[in-house]
Amino acid sequence: MSKEKKLSFDVLGTSITVLSRNDEDYISLTDMLKAKEGDFFIGDWLRNRNTVEFLGIWERVHNPDFNYGEFDIIKSQAGLNSYRISVKDWTAKTNALGLRATTGRYGGTYAHKDIAFEFGMWISAEFKVYLIKEFQRLKDDEISRLRWNGTSSAPLPRSITASTQMPFGRPSSRLRSRVRRPRPFTRARPTCSTLRFSGIPPESGATGTPRQRAMCATRQPSNNWLC
Repeated sequence: MSKEKKLSFDVLGTSITVLSRNDEDYISLTDMLKAKEGDFFIGDWLRNRNTVEFLGIWERVHNPDFNYGEFDIIKSQAGLNSYRISVKDWTAKTNALGLRATTGRYGGTYAHKDIAFEFGMWISAEFKVYLIKEFQRLKDDEISRLRWNGTSSAPLPRSITASTQMPFGRPSSRLRSRVRRPRPFTRARPTCSTLRFSGIPPESGATGTPRQRAMCATRQPSNNWLC
């Protein structure tokens, strides 16, 4: 099991803590709750029927050990004025993975990023939008930092890939295919065949260099200039 890693980012002036382990990110709901005006508790969100239904669907997709029997009991009571449940009770009764309450140095209530985004909507629609945006920025920066250090094989984000391309260097194969190299200029040498089809005898001196005319005359008798 890999070591748990702590990160943080700001959303509308509120510092949010993220705990990452085994490529799974859990965002602090305790920190997020500070951005909501008024006296509210995570239990107020957890007792909402829509919240319970969302958590049940998420656990069904991601958690094969989810306790559906206890979930049905909780779901039947959700929304009632007398209904109260804490994160610890929810986790203990349903064997849920999406929420967890921790103590110690990074104590508080944490939720998987999918659930944390849904919790952000409970705070405000604006907060949810900026939460997703800033969290993605945090992950992009982390990936780029690991790539530069040579400790990750994950692909770079598009924005980072475009901004870190070298302005000079060997062009790509596609670019090289478009570059036409000029051919070296070579002067056509008149041959015997050239002199023959020109209709002028080599010994007339009208076509070809003296050397070429001499070579042509050597190959053929002087009275037969066709070579």
